[in-house]
Amino acid sequence: MSEKNVHCPHLILEFEAQRRIKEASEKLVHVKKAISPQRRKIIVKNPQVFDRGLEPENIITARKSDGQVRFLMKWTGTDKSDWVLAKEANVQCPDIFINFYEEHTT
Repeated sequence: MSEKNVHCPHLILEFEAQRRIKEASEKLVHVKKAISPQRRKIIVKNPQVFDRGLEPENIITARKSDGQVRFLMKWTGTDKSDWVLAKEANVQCPDIFINFYEEHTT
């Protein structure tokens, strides 16, 4: 079916976004940032990080472990960062999520 025959532009946009996310996750390349081993030890691995009410600033890097993509999320107004599930970041901060994938896909 041609895109011009579909009269739901929001569905087309949603489909394209999901397609880009899927392609990006398949091609995900870890962005290496200079994080010292000491700094890695203080990074909190808490699945409920968004419940703390911190505002996400950006995604530093990503990794895939245990079959799940996780992002190292930097928070606004603090030096702290946390590993968060990609599917949680997608819901909580979709603009940052999509920007990260768009910047890191080839």
